[in-house]
Amino acid sequence: MRQAVGRIGRELERLAAARERAVQRVERATGVLRQARAEAEQAAQKRDEAERAYVRKQAEWEDARRVVKKAEWAAEAARRQVEELAVEAARSRRGGR
Repeated sequence: MRQAVGRIGRELERLAAARERAVQRVERATGVLRQARAEAEQAAQKRDEAERAYVRKQAEWEDARRVVKKAEWAAEAARRQVEELAVEAARSRRGGR
């Protein structure tokens, strides 16, 4: 009987130690999981910031492109005006001769 009680006691101690090790593993895994979640959240925030910066830069590029187009149209209009004035000046010189 004593031997059985001794074996049961040792088995209970072994099980208690195994339980404690399992609890520690779960606590470590929980800590790792929390850290991974925090890192994932930081990465998501950085991604969101990068997306917003990309959208901002894209809008700036579109604005700059519109300004360039307007400048090109204005330059073309000015070129046409200069040509028309040159033609008028040539006509008036011929007519004045």
